[in-house]
Amino acid sequence: MLAVLGPALESVEGAIELVRSSYDQPSGELRINTSHVAFVTMVEPYLAEFLALYPDINVEISVDNELTDIVGNGLDLGIRLGHTVQRDMVGIPLGVPQHRVVVASPDYLLKCGVPQTPQELVSHRCIRQRLHSRGQFYEWVFRMGGRNVQINVAGNLIFDEMRAVVSAACNGVGVAYVFKQFAQAQIGKGALQVILESYSPPGEPFFLYYPHRTQMPAKLRVFVDFIKSKYR
Repeated sequence: MLAVLGPALESVEGAIELVRSSYDQPSGELRINTSHVAFVTMVEPYLAEFLALYPDINVEISVDNELTDIVGNGLDLGIRLGHTVQRDMVGIPLGVPQHRVVVASPDYLLKCGVPQTPQELVSHRCIRQRLHSRGQFYEWVFRMGGRNVQINVAGNLIFDEMRAVVSAACNGVGVAYVFKQFAQAQIGKGALQVILESYSPPGEPFFLYYPHRTQMPAKLRVFVDFIKSKYR
């Protein structure tokens, strides 16, 4: 029964959105799912401006590192790295490729030494990250001999969010594996030092993605256009 009613309900929702679109200001609830890194680097800097431009849109943002099914969870759009985007979605790349690098504080490197190859990381205290609280560890991948190689690092501190990883690295707890753009402020101030950068794997951009729909809701259209304009 639901399979039969689905297209009809979508048609009704589309008609309602078209009526709303006839007004000067789009309105409604806009539900977004994004990773912590994507939110901080792609959305947070421009969120206040968007809300000021469209005060009748209520934005609800779900921030996590799980591969959330945006359709099954009633969300309007997601922002993730390209290889994690759900199939059959409209995907729009945002900004430049995100590069993963190894960082550590100058104090840590002075005390423990600077690793010269990725293999030497196994003898260092590495700050690890889970994709979510019960998920797998974030992989430390390096480009060696023309291919990507994973190094199984060890350490006695684990987080499920990269901001905490960066903070711990700044405090000299150990070596971290992070997105360079995400930690750029700390790198620029000298709180963190990039090491092994010649071994960094190829980067990929974040993608804004949303389901194919016959009628694109005005609230979604203006957000997509707004974010695209920031990374054009």
